[in-house]
Amino acid sequence: PYLTLFQYLGFAALLVGTCTGSFFGVALADIPALSKIKNYFVNSDNLMTFSIVIGLVQIIFGKCVAAYKIKIQKGTKHSIAPFAWVFVIISLALAFGLPMLNVHLPNAVVIVCYGIAILGLVVAYLYNTLWNTYNMASGLLGDTLSYIRLFAIGLTGSILGGVFNTLAVTMTDGMNIVARAICMLLILLVGHSINIALCTISSLVHPLRLIFVEYYKNAEFEGG
Repeated sequence: PYLTLFQYLGFAALLVGTCTGSFFGVALADIPALSKIKNYFVNSDNLMTFSIVIGLVQIIFGKCVAAYKIKIQKGTKHSIAPFAWVFVIISLALAFGLPMLNVHLPNAVVIVCYGIAILGLVVAYLYNTLWNTYNMASGLLGDTLSYIRLFAIGLTGSILGGVFNTLAVTMTDGMNIVARAICMLLILLVGHSINIALCTISSLVHPLRLIFVEYYKNAEFEGG
């Protein structure tokens, strides 16, 4: 099971890293043979946006799970406010989020989204206090922004890989060709091994944190 998990996650890391135009710290867009497709690589801003979108989708899913759980445990009346929050989040995400991704909805659709959001806020407020509504809104913003750490992990790994590449070139400058090749190889092997190890730990710990803190909290997970 662990090897299977590493295969899935390793393939995902390879795919995302290649789409961002970085391979072992080398900027693929700077290679002349790949200059024609450099505009198709995902830049840092796109990667940060993707991270936030992933977080928003997971949090909305968690809110749906929580609302359904409350409906099963306590009844439909108690699940009205949680379901209202789900509609509020989705409506505002469509109205404000899609334009940031250069996806523009018709004005009629945007007005409907605003109407659903306002109606959902009213319903949610009627079943909650103002303080609880504020905590819900502020907590949602903080939880969504926490997913930027996914972008930071990828950016750090890419930068650190580039640093080791630069060290391998600058620290061996002036050596004869044989000694330089051996020293460069040693620096690259040790440096990239350290980088891969650090990125492996980070890509395990940080997503686990997002699951156990952000997702479980929004899904109102109970128990040990």
